[in-house]
Amino acid sequence: MTWRLVLLLLAMSACACASRQQRAIQGPTGTLRVCGRPLEGSLEIDETHVGPLGMFCEKGVLLPPGTHRIVATAPDYLPEYRLVEVEDGKVATVEIELREVPL
Repeated sequence: MTWRLVLLLLAMSACACASRQQRAIQGPTGTLRVCGRPLEGSLEIDETHVGPLGMFCEKGVLLPPGTHRIVATAPDYLPEYRLVEVEDGKVATVEIELREVPL
């Protein structure tokens, strides 16, 4: 199995998880867009892994209104923690640039 196939399978798995989460939300929603680097970093929203950091910039993810905790991580980078307010019917955009761990 090549590394490209492994990355493709991981991305497909992340999309399926995010898709299931989207279907589970009922009632009012807002959109959270997270744009960041490195693109291969990992994104968690409210302690749930949702996929690669670069996956949610264009379309975003639907969330119920309220305050949400996001965590972006990547190997050899310092984690970034944010609290984001999502409002019903609106788009909240967060930009994250992870910093490399100092040597």
